[in-house]
Amino acid sequence: MKNLKLLMIKGAFILCAALLFNGIAVAQVYMPTFRGGSILEFKMWVVRNAELTKEQKKIKGETQIVFFVNSEGVVEQVEVLKAPNEEIGEIYRKVVESSPKWQPAVQKGKKVGVKMVLPISR
Repeated sequence: MKNLKLLMIKGAFILCAALLFNGIAVAQVYMPTFRGGSILEFKMWVVRNAELTKEQKKIKGETQIVFFVNSEGVVEQVEVLKAPNEEIGEIYRKVVESSPKWQPAVQKGKKVGVKMVLPISR
């Protein structure tokens, strides 16, 4: 069972996931942050940097991108899980791939890689 908490650290909210066993936290992971913010900050960055045509902007639907933030904060293994069409999925995939470095996740004081999913609705 996962227990998610929103914590305020250095003025930014971050997500902290704790794996509980009989009500006791046995593993705690501080999720990666993008420019001091959450996945929502990254989502806004992706939407701002995606160069969609007027026709593509009219297409409604959800795009889901899965990616891995490694222990050095580099985004890799970017894949489209779902998109209204192949072109839109590819545009968002390329933007996510071009992401600047993140602050990596931390577990037990050690930087670790984490897989993340980014949903984008239009």
